Amino acid sequence: MNIFSPFDERKEAVVLSEYSTKEIIKGYDAEFGVAVSDYFKEIPVLRICKCPVTDLMFYYPFGLDGKAEFYAQLSKWPWYYQAERWEHREVFKWIEKGMAVLEIGSGSGAFLSLLTKNKEVNYTGLELNADAIREAAKKGITLKDETLHAYALNHSEKYDVVCSFQVFEHISAVKELFTDAFSLLKPGGRLIIAVPNNDVAFFKKNRTGGRFLNVPPHHVNLFTESSFRGIAAYYDVKLEHVEKEPLQDLHVDTYLHYRISRLFLNSNFMVRAFWKLKLHIPLRTLVKTNKHRIDGHTIMAVFRK
Repeated sequence: MNIFSPFDERKEAVVLSEYSTKEIIKGYDAEFGVAVSDYFKEIPVLRICKCPVTDLMFYYPFGLDGKAEFYAQLSKWPWYYQAERWEHREVFKWIEKGMAVLEIGSGSGAFLSLLTKNKEVNYTGLELNADAIREAAKKGITLKDETLHAYALNHSEKYDVVCSFQVFEHISAVKELFTDAFSLLKPGGRLIIAVPNNDVAFFKKNRTGGRFLNVPPHHVNLFTESSFRGIAAYYDVKLEHVEKEPLQDLHVDTYLHYRISRLFLNSNFMVRAFWKLKLHIPLRTLVKTNKHRIDGHTIMAVFRK
């Protein structure tokens, strides 16, 4: 089977590993109560591939992006949507008074609400979820119900900053996504994206139930710092800055589970026993004290056109 780069259909991708879709289906059901079998009809195996053009890792087959109902089911979990993220404030250092700012995938307007309270800017937010648009309106944030591609056709080189948080990992049409985002920037403008950091060992080698959130239909792209460099080279833009989130309290147990798994050579029996006896609890304080020294879940890239 020949699998080609999502950025160049002439270049063959490298297959890194395979994932049983039966395991994914069982995992989503057991961990989150979400049925995903319809996504994998006649697809027994998923392949994790690496793009030879950009170094981006991606899942094949393409087109397994989660639909609205999938995200509606996940959103029932209180931890799924965070009102304020680390990257929201990190972006402020790149935004100045009077700038034109576009956010791709604004959700219920958490970032734009925070931005407009702290910066005087001209903003636009794109969002396709009708419920989220209504929630944003309650905060005084007006969002456009329009796809990025449709919007980009009529707004070339309009923005100083285009930003997006935890969106690019969910979209298979990644080349179109980046192409449209860069087209919206003025010369010298910045595209700033925050995505899960697949360079982080505890995240990419996660053995907890949460690992299923890093596979389709949730995540379809796996970004690393190397992939940012490759994407910058492909589009002939500058990768101006890369920022890594410190470990957040939300992910302390995932980090501990990874370290304990390594200690016991990935013995599920030993790890479960350690956890059942609550021996990991004293270690939480140690990890939280040093979390600023540990790379966390998110990586942010700043591209300059």
